[in-house]
Amino acid sequence: MNAEEVQARLERHLTEEDLRADATAQSVDSLSHLVAPLVRGSSEIETLLDLGCGKGGLTAAFAELLDCAVVHGVDIDADRRAAAESRGVTTHDVDLDHEPLPFEDGEVDLVLCFGVLEHLEFYDHLLEESRRVLRDGGAALFSVPNLGSWVNRIALLFGNQPRNVEISQERAFGISGFYSRDAVINHVHAPTYGALLELLEYHGYDVRGTRGLFPYQDRWFVRAIDRLSVYRPSLCRRIAVLASVN
Repeated sequence: MNAEEVQARLERHLTEEDLRADATAQSVDSLSHLVAPLVRGSSEIETLLDLGCGKGGLTAAFAELLDCAVVHGVDIDADRRAAAESRGVTTHDVDLDHEPLPFEDGEVDLVLCFGVLEHLEFYDHLLEESRRVLRDGGAALFSVPNLGSWVNRIALLFGNQPRNVEISQERAFGISGFYSRDAVINHVHAPTYGALLELLEYHGYDVRGTRGLFPYQDRWFVRAIDRLSVYRPSLCRRIAVLASVN
């Protein structure tokens, strides 16, 4: 199955609400290039775990695509967990900053983690727990905003705070006028492309591929610069990484 076929299969399960709420869901066209190799080895993927599953749109889409027998999701919001449960996801309320995942060592074949890392105090606990529950040869697929993105570099050039590093829970201080200052998104940390790869390798992950992601293209100049940054993942607004553990 090629990337275009993977994209079509994933999009079949995504609603308009899923697309509005999820930056990774909006980037399925690019993400599919990393997912295609997983589909070719899908006979080895029976147990799927989605960290930050939300309402389960992408979780259910991946479960169907890979024909997973067991599908788990973690989310701290009860309403989102209920919505994910209605889509066939067994959900868990876990503090990903501090609590262990409720799974045995090597129990999981594939971990998804989309748009979660930037909300955590530090990434180490989640990465260590994900590696623990993955079997040898298991895979993890991450997506995260890129601190070194072209948009953040421009923001800093003009003395603005990068959107993905908030300093208050009350409002978004110091950001560019392109954003709503009242829309706090609770992004605590965002890595650069190089830092994320270094961190994954430090925690025992073997990086198999990366891809730039391009959600929220609601302005023409964003689309234009995104088309150029696709050739330099270190400049892309979001990063997807496929990694495995041995």
